[in-house]
Amino acid sequence: MVKVVLFDLGDTLADGARPFPYVPQALSAIRRFTTASGAPLDTALVSDFTMPAAPTPARVAAIFADYLNELDRLGLRGFFEPVERHVTLSTHAGVTKPDRHVYEVALSRLRSDARLADCLSVTENAGHIAACRDLGIQTCSSAPTSRTGPNSLCWCGINSIPPTPTTRCWP
Repeated sequence: MVKVVLFDLGDTLADGARPFPYVPQALSAIRRFTTASGAPLDTALVSDFTMPAAPTPARVAAIFADYLNELDRLGLRGFFEPVERHVTLSTHAGVTKPDRHVYEVALSRLRSDARLADCLSVTENAGHIAACRDLGIQTCSSAPTSRTGPNSLCWCGINSIPPTPTTRCWP
């Protein structure tokens, strides 16, 4: 059963300059989803961003602030409030995705009792999809169908969490 959806940002929810079409509407809809047990579905943003050579608490905080500015610029921050729980950078874990520790830190920050097998990772990165599968995380590929068309994550038709370990949301 999926309890948590873990979103990537770059090339999954946004192209760097703006969110993909329908992403805000989809994130609004997903906030109303429930799990099979009727509990609210948790969502989190899990991203690689900047990995300092020597991550001090002050440096990690500054990097997190820069990332939050990016979310504000894209208009997506409100979907992941409170950000201290719903946004995890690889910087917080000290390793980059798709290392298991990044996802475990995300679940810890979320204060979730979910296991990795209870998560659905939504990303465009084929290497991360393969690694997530190896970790037991369910996956949904969000590779864009084109740079000018809508993002292939089935934003218009998504109405339930995919019941299978791997779901491609386009024909």
